[in-house]
Amino acid sequence: SISLDLVNSLSAKQKEQALLGKSHGLEPTSSIFRKDYESNQGISYLELKEDQQMCLKDLILVFALKYRPAMVEQIDERKKIIDPDSLKFSYQYSSKGYVSYFRIISNEYLIEFENIGGNHVHAVWRDFDGDFGRDLIKEHHRKDH
Repeated sequence: SISLDLVNSLSAKQKEQALLGKSHGLEPTSSIFRKDYESNQGISYLELKEDQQMCLKDLILVFALKYRPAMVEQIDERKKIIDPDSLKFSYQYSSKGYVSYFRIISNEYLIEFENIGGNHVHAVWRDFDGDFGRDLIKEHHRKDH
């Protein structure tokens, strides 16, 4: 997976910056408000090497390209999907050695991926100004787990 490729390419120092805690336990679901992410842990896009930046861009495009190209263009014209100045990446490993959770965040967007149980994934792409603060992963856990 692209996320594992990105994590495996990180130096020890970069991994320390990006890692969300040392435990392999459940990661809390996303917070509702942008202010909850203002001091978000993670490694900045600008601190990544060029090949790592390309990998992070590819990971973002996995989410963006699920939409029709015209819609992606419209979103990107309104506010940049890939904002190098505010973009950060963070992750958590599973005890089984795979990336069980990652977060990509900018001033405008939040992308979260979770596969904590190892048997199915949850993924969201949130627009801080457009989704009314709904925590879609938390809602899914309450309803279906």
